[in-house]
Amino acid sequence: GALIAVTGCARMDEGNCSTDEVVDDCRKFISLGLVARIVQVLLTGLMSWKEEQIDVVLRSMRQEMIDDTKQEECSWRQSCLDLLRIIFGREGETAFPEITANSDANPIESQISKGFDAAKEAAVSFLLDVAVIVQILIPNIFSDTAVHPDNCSSDLEKMKRLMELIRMESIHDMIQSNLVQQVIKSWYVEATEKHSSQLLPSPAINYETWPVVRGQRSNTNDEIPPHCSPLLGYPTSTSPVAFDPASCRITCLPKSYTDLYAQLSALCPDNDQIALCLICGSVLNAGGKGECTKHASKCGGGAGVFFLVQECVGLIMHGTKAAYVPSIFVDSHGETPQYRGRPLNLDPRRWNLLQDMWCSHSVREKVISERSTTRQVIIPNYY
Repeated sequence: GALIAVTGCARMDEGNCSTDEVVDDCRKFISLGLVARIVQVLLTGLMSWKEEQIDVVLRSMRQEMIDDTKQEECSWRQSCLDLLRIIFGREGETAFPEITANSDANPIESQISKGFDAAKEAAVSFLLDVAVIVQILIPNIFSDTAVHPDNCSSDLEKMKRLMELIRMESIHDMIQSNLVQQVIKSWYVEATEKHSSQLLPSPAINYETWPVVRGQRSNTNDEIPPHCSPLLGYPTSTSPVAFDPASCRITCLPKSYTDLYAQLSALCPDNDQIALCLICGSVLNAGGKGECTKHASKCGGGAGVFFLVQECVGLIMHGTKAAYVPSIFVDSHGETPQYRGRPLNLDPRRWNLLQDMWCSHSVREKVISERSTTRQVIIPNYY
C-alpha cells in the first residue's frame, strides 16, 4: 500500500495523471490484491485433484446454489465459485455433465466449502490491513464513518462495510472484466508451471505445505492423535507432493519431547544430528551437510522452519541464511534447561508464534532480525 501511494504521488507530480486517476489506479491495485488473496486461500488443498474433477464439482455446486435462501451468503459463495470456475472451467463446454457416484466428489466439495469460510476470514484480514494503511496515509479519513466495521455482526457484513469505506466494487463486479479474468488465469498458470520462475532455487515447490491460512486443514481424512499436534503445513500420507521414498518423515508432531526423541531415533538410528522439518515432517541430517537448505528450497520455496532434536532448539532459514529460535518444548516452568532432567512438552504460545510467522510469510524478516541481534553466526549452507 505504501509503495502504491509513493508511486501514485510520483505519477501525479509528473503531471501525466490527475489525482482522481492515480487514486483510481491505486484502488484497482488493492482490488487485485484482494482477489489474489481470496484465490490463494480457495486453492488450498485442491492441488491433488485433476482440474476436470474440480470443474465437474464446481458445476454441480453452482446448480445447487440456486435454491439457497441466504442471499448474502449465497452471493459470497457464488463469487468464490466464479473465481474457481475462471481457473478450472473448461472452455467450449456449456452443458453440465452428469455427475456419477464418485468417491472424489464429496472430499472436493468439502474442501471447496471450507475454502469459502477461510477465504472470507482472509479477505476481512486483508481489508483491515488496507484500512490501517489508508488511515496512516490519510489520518481521520474514516472519522465520520456512521458504522464502524468492528460493530458488524458477521464477516460478510464487515467485508462489505470495509469495501464501502475504501470505495471498492464487489468481487462479483471485479471479475466481470475479461482482463481481470486473464490475470487470474495467468496467476494459476505461472504458479503451477514447473519452470515458470528462475528466481527460486528449485521449481518443485510444495504447494500442499505453502503457507496460506492458519488452521485450515488440507483434504485428508487422517486424524491427529490427541497426544500430537498437526504440523505447520498439515501434510499427510495423501499429500500430492512426491516425497523422496528413501527419506523418513512423520505426519504429526508429538507434544512430548521424549516421545519425539524416541520416535525420530527409531526412524534414523544412525543419525547423531537430526533436524525435523516442522512444515512437512521430513527427518533430515543436521550434521553440516546442507540437507535442510536443500529441503527448504523444495518444501517452502527457500523458506524453512526446523527443529534440531539433539540441541532442542528451533532453526529458521531463508535461502542460504539461517538463525536459531527458542525451543518449542519447555518444562513446567516455561524454560528449556541446558541439562534436561525434567519432562519437556510442546509450548502452545511458542508454537503459535511459529505458526503466525509461517502463515504470514515472515520467515525472511525473522531470519534477518535474529541474525542481526545474536553472536551465534551460522555458516551459509551449513544446515
